[in-house]
Amino acid sequence: SGLDTMSAFFSISCYIFVLTLINICGLTYGFFSFLNTNRKAGILAAILSAILWGFNGGLHPLYQWITKSNFWYTDVSRSITVTITEIPFFSLLESDLHAHTLGALVGTVLLSLIISCWFNGFIPTDTKIRFFSPFFLGIAFLTNSWDLVIYGFIFVIVYFSRYQKLEKWMIYSWIIFILTIIPWLYHFQSPVKGISLVEVHSPIIPWLLFWGPSLLYAGFYLAFQKKNANQLFVILFLISILYLLFIDLFYFKDILNSGEWFRANTVFKFTSQIWLILSVLSAVSLTFLISQKKYLGIISVIAISIALVY
Repeated sequence: SGLDTMSAFFSISCYIFVLTLINICGLTYGFFSFLNTNRKAGILAAILSAILWGFNGGLHPLYQWITKSNFWYTDVSRSITVTITEIPFFSLLESDLHAHTLGALVGTVLLSLIISCWFNGFIPTDTKIRFFSPFFLGIAFLTNSWDLVIYGFIFVIVYFSRYQKLEKWMIYSWIIFILTIIPWLYHFQSPVKGISLVEVHSPIIPWLLFWGPSLLYAGFYLAFQKKNANQLFVILFLISILYLLFIDLFYFKDILNSGEWFRANTVFKFTSQIWLILSVLSAVSLTFLISQKKYLGIISVIAISIALVY
């Protein structure tokens, strides 16, 4: 390319961030379109998802401003005591190309496949879906092995929510998945030595400052729709809560096991994908409120304002 090493590094960091934003816009537009055929509303949902994922810092920066605390831009990446809560925009500022950055990009592909499989069926006439789902699950393992657990579980729950038995083509999916990961697995040595209970849990206020807005925005859809809520939306929302509970009750013992940051990696890796899922759900929820209850549009304005404080 002719670029020097440093310029190429920063260019790749920006490229991955923008590409992930584009993917999020696309999958959110698609998700919303299955719930509402209003094209303009779908575009709004796509824009909101990009903002809520890429530029949102939670309530922590606003809380620091209100309480007149000494603000430093790195604080949001450690919002919850002795854990890593690295938001996408912080990763961009630091040009962080660790596994979670690439994992978020792969996560957008997997989430798109989950949405497509749900609304179009797991056995579509286009057999590419059958190939790409296990292939990208394999890529998720290669990129960030934690994501296989996160999205593999979602695929299983989503599949059995639609169908009550295993189809023969699932065998071929397993073969594709195994063939994808074998080259990596042959040389891979996991640093994880087991799982253990968390003895010191997240302080409630920092936890709410970080996760509260996303859970609240996504919850609006469920509150207004109640029994008419889309089942996939409900599944993704409940699984997100389940993951949040899991990382506050359990942690994987790895290289940080002996220090006070013992669960930092567990929270860090799960946070990246939970943040992605809840950003999409929040955008769909807020746009739904605007399209159905126009007087509630002020909620979206407040949500975006808070998101952009950081």
